[in-house]
Amino acid sequence: MKKFLRVLRLFGLTVSLLILILFFPYLLSPIYNFYSNHIFTGDKFYNPYSGINSQYIKSNFHAHTKAFFGLTAGNDEPDSLWNAYKKLNYDLLSISNYHSLTPRLFSQNIYIPNYEHGINLFKNHFLMIGARSIDYFNFFFYQTIHQKQFQINRLKDKCKFLVITHPKLRYAYSSHELANLNGYDALEIYSRFSEAEDLWDSVLSSGRSVWGFNDDDSHDMSKYLEVGSYWNNIYSSSEKEDDIISALKLGRYIAVQGHMGFEDNF
Repeated sequence: MKKFLRVLRLFGLTVSLLILILFFPYLLSPIYNFYSNHIFTGDKFYNPYSGINSQYIKSNFHAHTKAFFGLTAGNDEPDSLWNAYKKLNYDLLSISNYHSLTPRLFSQNIYIPNYEHGINLFKNHFLMIGARSIDYFNFFFYQTIHQKQFQINRLKDKCKFLVITHPKLRYAYSSHELANLNGYDALEIYSRFSEAEDLWDSVLSSGRSVWGFNDDDSHDMSKYLEVGSYWNNIYSSSEKEDDIISALKLGRYIAVQGHMGFEDNF
């Protein structure tokens, strides 16, 4: 009987610790005041394409490979996936495994570290483009707009370009939330898992200067159209990471939907 009680206590402590780990992040989240939005005003239009030349960097920032011993949703080796994109005339593949930075591959001329942040039920995920380390802080369950803003505030200074991914997947973000959240750089409009032009329209209509972004979000290159359907042509002054990031922040790129890397309306 004493042995049974010791086992029961140990089980209770283990469950209590697990509950504390899962719910403790919610205790840290503040309550934010979201101020009324204002439409864009002024007597000028901003043209991000002013002065660019015809050269661009064909890029995909959302792709998954094998990681964590195959536990995450990625079926390809990094080299194999990169070779598949090279055949479609891509200049840059920035692999975005969950909470894992993929080192530069031997055959890559252009490299930007990147990972997908988010371990939660409702797919509140981000691309951490230009990150140098992993942030493991997560809200594991439902997130209010306050938790979402808290997470953005935590992450925006830990990477160079912060993208909200697949906003419609599992209803991760509403148009109201995206129009009020601030601090993120871009919204993934088109990928295999989300078509969110209407959400982007809500953001822009609220007066928030957030760029649109396209990505494959590929997990298995053997599946039809997982590779080469959505990408970004970036008009950067060079192939250096900082210049590419600067071009992204200035909106000097075009988000493209195509077929096997081919752009129908080029």
